[in-house]
Amino acid sequence: MEFHEAANIFPLDEEHLDELAGDIRKNGLQVRIETSGGKIIDGRRRYLACQKVGVQPRFNEVNLADPVAYVVSLNLHRRHLTPAQRSMCAARATELRAKYADSAKERQREGQERGRQKQKGIPENLPPTDPGDTRDQLGEMFGVSGKSVDHAARVLKNAVPEVVKAVDEGRMAVSTAALLAA
Repeated sequence: MEFHEAANIFPLDEEHLDELAGDIRKNGLQVRIETSGGKIIDGRRRYLACQKVGVQPRFNEVNLADPVAYVVSLNLHRRHLTPAQRSMCAARATELRAKYADSAKERQREGQERGRQKQKGIPENLPPTDPGDTRDQLGEMFGVSGKSVDHAARVLKNAVPEVVKAVDEGRMAVSTAALLAA
């Protein structure tokens, strides 16, 4: 089963996967895995653990207006993340929010165009958005600066996978990784 892109905002911690799999083998799956649009949005580790020990996972489909906010709400305060890891999560959330906003604007433009074909003279009402605002808002939500989010965005865009993994695992500062990704 595929993971929802919003679920991938947070790094997948596979360090204790064997322990979780053993517990699921012994006690069964205690908390259902949540899906949105048929993709796993919460419970990636539980899913992998079930697969590992051959337990049939149980799912609960959720209808979400804002998958990013949902994933952040579920994960941000229950995980012990370094500032570098929080910066990477904020950068991923910023990218995803921008993607969702672009998609929504495109749907809005298409709808407005269909409406104009029916009725001429309706002005297009698309306020400009500032990507920096989203970056700063998500940075604040994750407890990091907008500059740290910028560093993380540079790492995600330009760094080799090993550097991204080192930051995601908390082994490298995001500022150091950004220098390597420049």
